[in-house]
Amino acid sequence: MGKNIIYIHPFLFPSTKANTVQVIKMCSAFKQIGNEPTLVSLKQFKSTKDDIMKFYGVKNNINTHFFLPLNIFSRNLSKYIIIVVIILKYFLSRKKYIIYSRDIKIVKFFLKFDFKVLLELHSIPKNINDLKILKKISKKENFLKLIFISKELDKYFKKKLNLKKTVVSPDGIEVIKHAKKKILFKNKEVFISYVGSFHKGKGVDFLIKLAKNLEYLTFNIYGGLDEEIKELKKRVTKNVKFYGHLPNSKINNILLKTDIALMPYQKIVSSVGHKDISKWMSPLKMFEYMSHKTVIISSNHKVLREVLNINNSFIIKNFKEIDWIKKIEYIIKNKKLAKKKAEQAYRDAFKYTWLKRAELIINGK
Repeated sequence: MGKNIIYIHPFLFPSTKANTVQVIKMCSAFKQIGNEPTLVSLKQFKSTKDDIMKFYGVKNNINTHFFLPLNIFSRNLSKYIIIVVIILKYFLSRKKYIIYSRDIKIVKFFLKFDFKVLLELHSIPKNINDLKILKKISKKENFLKLIFISKELDKYFKKKLNLKKTVVSPDGIEVIKHAKKKILFKNKEVFISYVGSFHKGKGVDFLIKLAKNLEYLTFNIYGGLDEEIKELKKRVTKNVKFYGHLPNSKINNILLKTDIALMPYQKIVSSVGHKDISKWMSPLKMFEYMSHKTVIISSNHKVLREVLNINNSFIIKNFKEIDWIKKIEYIIKNKKLAKKKAEQAYRDAFKYTWLKRAELIINGK
């Protein structure tokens, strides 16, 4: 029998942030495996539910409660209003709900009202107080499971807090089945792509340096805010093309024509609200690259090697421009080997579907 799941994620939808993609894809997956998920979040002022679902390329069959934020700069205030509304709805309906969240304080609150809860974490807490809260609530009977996106994150918390109720489940994808027929290096010009944010350490500045040394190749960059792109355009060579942020629903077309996809993560990688996620990350783009049968070139972070290996990607051990330049040139000269790795990456992608992730989290399968 399916479970009633309330996924509370007080972020604005639709958004360019990867966390919103992951959350809405998981709600869709919970629905597909027979559960009844309800996404409770915030929305942009003029956005309708149809707009939001179309933006992320998911069916409009998920229950949702989108609140307008009282103040876009005060997400916490909106968060507490959401909590009150859900509590009232719960007591009026008398249904049994599982609360799912990526917010430690939200989970703590609902445990007080005897809800069963699931907590998912993508990085270490920002302060010691959150660690203390996590240690305390993880011992509660109604605390069902703590979900980590990487083995490294799981190790950290088990060592720090001696946690028991944990599961490791990397980020996921919808495998693009027609990518099986994709012909790599179909055209004379090699199509090189980067998809993602411009946060410090994600490697966009590094890519621009590579492009200056490979002017016969075009580097296609998808992502970034208008002001970020405007600033970077002042110092790039003509072979760097910026396309701005694309809705997740349009990424397929880009990656299906991409030959080489880049993951130039630096030593320190910043993300929304976090100074460094390099030890814990499980990037959505990695799985998207795999599921579209692209040739992946990646930095050598230990956490990325939980998924990537010498059979499904090209991993560069350091952050020297010359080594990345040589690797790109090597791939272009050795296309047969590159295709073999891309095909293996595509086969490996089937291990990481959103549906499998949902099954593991909810049913332990």
